[in-house]
Amino acid sequence: MGRTSHSGSAYSISSHDEAIIHQIKAKHGLKSREFNFKPLMLVVEDIFHQVFVSVGKQKSSEEAGNKEPGCSNPIEKLELQNHIRCTIHRLAWEITCKCAHRNDAHETTLALLDLLHDYSWEAKVVLILGTFAMTYGEFWLTAQPLPGNPLLQAVSMLKQPPCFQQTKSATLNSRFESLQNLVERMLDLANYIVELKEHKVYLDEISKTAVQLAAYLIIVSVVTCISSNMALAKLGTEIPFYGNRYTSLDTEIRVLNKFHHMLTPVHDYLHELYTAEKGRMSTGKVTREKEHTVQRVRQETVLQGATVLASRTRGKLESPHLDHSSFYNVIT
Repeated sequence: MGRTSHSGSAYSISSHDEAIIHQIKAKHGLKSREFNFKPLMLVVEDIFHQVFVSVGKQKSSEEAGNKEPGCSNPIEKLELQNHIRCTIHRLAWEITCKCAHRNDAHETTLALLDLLHDYSWEAKVVLILGTFAMTYGEFWLTAQPLPGNPLLQAVSMLKQPPCFQQTKSATLNSRFESLQNLVERMLDLANYIVELKEHKVYLDEISKTAVQLAAYLIIVSVVTCISSNMALAKLGTEIPFYGNRYTSLDTEIRVLNKFHHMLTPVHDYLHELYTAEKGRMSTGKVTREKEHTVQRVRQETVLQGATVLASRTRGKLESPHLDHSSFYNVIT
């Protein structure tokens, strides 16, 4: 089934997608619980950026020249209510337990949607990404502890996955590149969803459905990523002469690439929708700025004209035949 949105593009929904949408809508409450999720989204992006910088997969903001002078740390603006913190911890615990028991990613996602029942689709996305950022940040704090922190270094000796030392670096690097590509795709998609919500953009039914499907795909992708990270702890412990010890790692790479591919259609659709709306907002902003400029010029002209007329008539104010129409001409 394919329909056209007000952005002008068509988004095709398969029968499989329709079945998933029917399931996830059943997990969504009638009254959506909201909170200020934009600061949390900024912190999530910052955590992943720092992780990718630490593993050499991305330049720092200073090196890339992207950091603006006086730019504050996103964490300084983050104020999380206790119920939000509790929700993030519950999500992390739920994912860890179900991944440890090798539960199906789809079933795990439905269970997470139960926990997020009362939140809006946008809030669901940010909360699940917040959970992923927390767990992935913890993973790298112990995998590559900062120098000068004896506690982290000691914990790292116990928690660092054996594959970090024993597997082929090229294969492991490919795996991290695949995961980073997937994370970046998820963050882009989440930002489109958040920005459309923040700017109160009208969404037709097909666009709303695309947002709901995107939320599901982000959540199931997060479950897959966390499960993949947990699997790393098991790699590198196989008996060497068993033969192809890299099969599991190669499988992880294929799975991550598969989810990246699954996100592409809805990512491209929401990207086009967001770009179109951003263009409209920019046009509207320019128009308002022009109106303000014209209004300011008119006000300045009125003031200057009134001043000139006042000076000209200063000596004639007592005249009973003073023509006030000249003032009217200036202000009209």
